[in-house]
Amino acid sequence: MKLGSTLAQLLCACFGVLALLLGVPSFARLFHPAPNAPATSGLLPVPTREVRPLENQHNADSVFAEAESLRAEQQAESNRRAIEKYKEAADLWLAAGQFEKAATAFRNAGEISQLLGDTKSALSEYEEARTFSKKAKSRLEESRILNDLGYLHFIAGNTEEARRNGQVALKLGRALRNDAVVAQAVSNIGETFYGFGDLTKALEYQQQALAIWRQLGDQRGQAQTLVALVYYYSNLGEPAKARESYSQALSLSRGIHDLGGEALALIADGFLTAKLGETQEALGHLGQHAAQLVGGKAVVDRRGERIGHQPALLAQSLSDTSTNIVAQV
Repeated sequence: MKLGSTLAQLLCACFGVLALLLGVPSFARLFHPAPNAPATSGLLPVPTREVRPLENQHNADSVFAEAESLRAEQQAESNRRAIEKYKEAADLWLAAGQFEKAATAFRNAGEISQLLGDTKSALSEYEEARTFSKKAKSRLEESRILNDLGYLHFIAGNTEEARRNGQVALKLGRALRNDAVVAQAVSNIGETFYGFGDLTKALEYQQQALAIWRQLGDQRGQAQTLVALVYYYSNLGEPAKARESYSQALSLSRGIHDLGGEALALIADGFLTAKLGETQEALGHLGQHAAQLVGGKAVVDRRGERIGHQPALLAQSLSDTSTNIVAQV
């Protein structure tokens, strides 16, 4: 099995954990397309949006606030309604010529679509966000959106497109001297090398990203990178380094009460344990970890946004996901 295919499946399963937190009934259906389903490839065309005549363009702020409130409810249906409200706010802001705010609204919509497993919509919404960030001449927002796009393209299996987005984001981040953008771009590019089977180059990029996150003191960024290193070292036949990366990632996530990051670290540990031929032990460990998560605190995604207060559901979804992960080793 190709490394890129395996990691993409693992990441899809990991996002399935988060999707279940939002009340999505079947993450397997959402994140694992049918065998004959066509793969998403390349950039999706930005749909033409018809801006409606508006009597009061200042309504955008209130519509956006409504979208934020719906999103905060952390339910699948309320999140779908939030997407529509974000787009409505974007229309209002576009009519007012406020492109940067419109870009923010589309980016938020893309983040929710991604968490709900709607990759096609997420890619389209991120592309619209990028279009309007460029019109606003906001290079910082564009660089962040490019990182979002790159990571999502990698998840979707569009490895070459992911690399192109990462390289442009890296160039912008360096020009802006924004180390957080640079670190995420470097990490994303590392993932694409992993997808292409170049473990040595992938490891090199992730270590660079880790060094930047550490310099910034960004614990979430460090944990995210360390989780990737668990898979890298596992496939390189270096279990001791993989285990150390897992321990550090778990400690960092727990230190900032990031249950989402903790779950991803635990899943990576299950992969490592199963990789060592200890399948039953891996399942047992993941089951124990799932039980320990009941009574945890808020769950956050990779950008640090709070997305759930449902540790019991997380525990169950982690337990269910463990079987999928072990089966892919």
